[in-house]
Amino acid sequence: MYVGYEIPNKKEINIGNVHIGGMYVSKKKKMKFEVQEGESIADCLERMDKMGYKPVRRMEKPVFSEEKQGQNVHYEPIKQVIVFEGLLKEDER
Repeated sequence: MYVGYEIPNKKEINIGNVHIGGMYVSKKKKMKFEVQEGESIADCLERMDKMGYKPVRRMEKPVFSEEKQGQNVHYEPIKQVIVFEGLLKEDER
């Protein structure tokens, strides 16, 4: 239950201008999309497009594991996470 109103069923919630129980809530202008495990970059970009966003920036973040060797701590990179910043398309605003 939400403050002041209740969502009748999940089918009423849309991704565009979100309709929640008689109210319309607009989407964020900027949103970050992380390429998920087992998802290709093309799949992530397609997901962004379906949600009404266009990519404006690509960021790559390394993920490290921490290994203690005596008193020293050694950081080993284990993978790279790709994150796209999306801007709401003009026709979706």
